Amino acid sequence: MSSILAAETVLGTKRIEDGFIQGAIDLHAHGYPEVSLEFKGRVTDPEWAEAALKLRMGGFVIKSHLWPTMERAYALQIEFPAVKIFGSLTLNPPVGGLSPWAVESAVQLGAKVLWFPTWGARFDIEHHGGKYFRRHLPFYQELTPEKGIILVNPSGTLKKEVQEIIGIAQKADLIVGTGHISPGETLKLAEYCKSVGFKKLIFTHPLTLGASLQEIEQVAGMGFYIELTCLHILLQVVKVSQFIEVIRKIGDHRCVLATDAFFSWTPPAPEMLRLFAGLLHYHGLDPEAIRQMVYQNPRELLGLNE
Repeated sequence: MSSILAAETVLGTKRIEDGFIQGAIDLHAHGYPEVSLEFKGRVTDPEWAEAALKLRMGGFVIKSHLWPTMERAYALQIEFPAVKIFGSLTLNPPVGGLSPWAVESAVQLGAKVLWFPTWGARFDIEHHGGKYFRRHLPFYQELTPEKGIILVNPSGTLKKEVQEIIGIAQKADLIVGTGHISPGETLKLAEYCKSVGFKKLIFTHPLTLGASLQEIEQVAGMGFYIELTCLHILLQVVKVSQFIEVIRKIGDHRCVLATDAFFSWTPPAPEMLRLFAGLLHYHGLDPEAIRQMVYQNPRELLGLNE
């Protein structure tokens, strides 16, 4: 019996989409509050955990663009011990940007995932990112591209603090997402990670950042992972066919599926992940490939299969 069919049997259902996400891990979704108390999510964090438990997911990572989420994850984990819940840190200006100190502190508080800058990245600001923050954070409106965070020196080499951050991540066995830095910076970062033997790098939703298929292949070819996110299909930023092209080009063993759940109008993250898996299957993707990307790869990155 295949793993997918086995999952269906346990669930007592013939709906293959439910089998896809049994035990799966969502490595990228946003809790509430995020941005502002006025910026509503679909569910509260406890409701998110309850939904994950109902669909028999393995767990999820709480992401915030603004604040560390380790304390939230710690409290939720006590309340929902059957679901693995992980905290994370995003290196945007509120936590000091490219701060090795912030990363070191996050590790001590149990962080499992680290993102390089998102809305605070120079590349993101140059491409008019962070529009949801502008409505709630007046100081963000003053963040010009010149003030945005970049990972490289004028000479093109990685900044010392970036190298230090990767060193901390390697020692602590963190997953590192590239955030919203430019594809060019991502390639520099990937080359450095390969040179020092750091393996847990994920290229954060590259198609939404304008990365070419060649750039995606280069990062995957160095042994790193490519993230595909459901939100950007719902936003009509990326087509399903583009995701399938990437998967078939680099292989399911180099891709992870995540939701990037963010808005009040999207499904709760667990249901969104089920929808994403089912949508890819509907468009012709092999069930075992989906299971690899939503279950096996995230669990290996988190060290849950050891």
